[in-house]
Amino acid sequence: MNNKLFRGTLAVAVGLTMLGGSAVPANAASWHKGTPTDVRGWWHTKAKKSHDYGSKYHYYYEYFHITKYRITDTYIQSDSYPVTYLKYRKAKDFPRYYTIRGRVKGMEGKFSYDFQRISSKHMTLWSKTGPTLGTALYKFSGKISKHVYYPYP
Repeated sequence: MNNKLFRGTLAVAVGLTMLGGSAVPANAASWHKGTPTDVRGWWHTKAKKSHDYGSKYHYYYEYFHITKYRITDTYIQSDSYPVTYLKYRKAKDFPRYYTIRGRVKGMEGKFSYDFQRISSKHMTLWSKTGPTLGTALYKFSGKISKHVYYPYP
């Protein structure tokens, strides 16, 4: 009788060890190549007024074109730079919050952006390497007026 009890206990112990003891925990914050589909598209900031010299001023804004393997950051009527070699991870504690890292060809250092998707047409940018902190971004069609240089909705 003791032999049957011992075999049964041994079988249960071996079965539980194989099921739970050797399982490797999944890493939820792993890095993935590219950008998440949640943040892809054309995004722009609100126009801001800037004084040049004296009483002259102009309006400027920044827009982003985010594709699977590139983020192009452009100030209107200015140069743009593409951030490539992208990888991202999703935050554990915040919904729809992504950290994206990449490099700009010809420049030293890495760029890091944190995007938080608020709704279908609104997102917040938290940049760790740039001047923007908590900047609101709005989705647009990618078309820009040639007359006033402002994006069409």
